[in-house]
Amino acid sequence: MKNNDYNMKSLNGNLILMCILAVLLPVNAQNFRFNKITSNEGLSQSEVYSFIKDRHGFIWIGTLDGLNRFDGYKITRFNVSPDQRNSLSNNTIHALAEDRTGRIWIGTDNGLNVLTTNDQSIIQIDLPVTTSSFIKIFHLFVDQSFLWISTNIGLFLAEIDSDNLQEVTGSIKQIKSIGASVIENKYVYRTMKLSNGVYCCGLSYAIETFYFDPQKKALKPVFLSNELKVKGASHMIEDRNGNFWFSNINIPEYGLYRLNIDRAEL
Repeated sequence: MKNNDYNMKSLNGNLILMCILAVLLPVNAQNFRFNKITSNEGLSQSEVYSFIKDRHGFIWIGTLDGLNRFDGYKITRFNVSPDQRNSLSNNTIHALAEDRTGRIWIGTDNGLNVLTTNDQSIIQIDLPVTTSSFIKIFHLFVDQSFLWISTNIGLFLAEIDSDNLQEVTGSIKQIKSIGASVIENKYVYRTMKLSNGVYCCGLSYAIETFYFDPQKKALKPVFLSNELKVKGASHMIEDRNGNFWFSNINIPEYGLYRLNIDRAEL
């Protein structure tokens, strides 16, 4: 029940942020025409948690029950297949991201997967942990040659430029702390990079901000989490004017906030 509650809250949070973007769009924006895709059109499940458009124009849709690829005409489904060596680790898809090589990274209710678009094979990727029976992936963020992985047990970082997935798996490290703030074994819902170069990490109880040195793979805090006076963030977005918006689905009465990162002001 707890997972279902989070999923519904997550949908509500995404809808709120989509409404904000709609308001912020220019009034002279072009008209859009919407078509509905449901299970009646072949979607594996109508409860959608994530979607992206890849470089080839395919729409990848993560649902409560499986991954779907829509080519504009038909839907191809990807589900857990116990009799197949390479298949999804879990059917509930929370996060999707495409890297610079065209691979599709898939964050599920239990584990990280990657789909190689040349042969459509799915590989399960092991994260370097020993203490958790399951790893729920909330969000994936491709940042040049790196992949930030936000999970229920903390934040992970992978180097993903290599074509060799064993090398990629071997590069994955858990971010144990950001400055003096320990985030290991904490719920990390989302990680993103703002236009001013500051990274934001949304936890259940705080927002951590930092700069990242890709050469040294080092994180340097921008503000202490108590300086921001924020009670966590599960959904975050930056608008075209550089405003940083966030909300926390775990505290419904918390509402929606806009944060000035440069001055640490709400």
